[in-house]
Amino acid sequence: MADEKPGIVRMVSRIEGGPYYTISQVADQLGRDITTIRRWIKRNPSLHPTHKMTLGDGTKGQFVWLYTYEDISRMHDYVSTLRVGRPSKENDG
Repeated sequence: MADEKPGIVRMVSRIEGGPYYTISQVADQLGRDITTIRRWIKRNPSLHPTHKMTLGDGTKGQFVWLYTYEDISRMHDYVSTLRVGRPSKENDG
């Protein structure tokens, strides 16, 4: 369920003024697959999430992107502009 957050995300939300959501929660909310969300971000960098959560003590440079309501809203607006179905080879540009 999209409202359930992993413990670490819940903690970060509380400390840093979230709420924040993982990519799987965003995909659930939008009714899409995670790979679709990643493809949208790659095609349209303005959809990139705005919050970066460092993992561990930060020395290894590991992190996870977290999404805000605003990030999800931008994605929802983007989805409304997409045409249903895959482009044909003639229309693929």
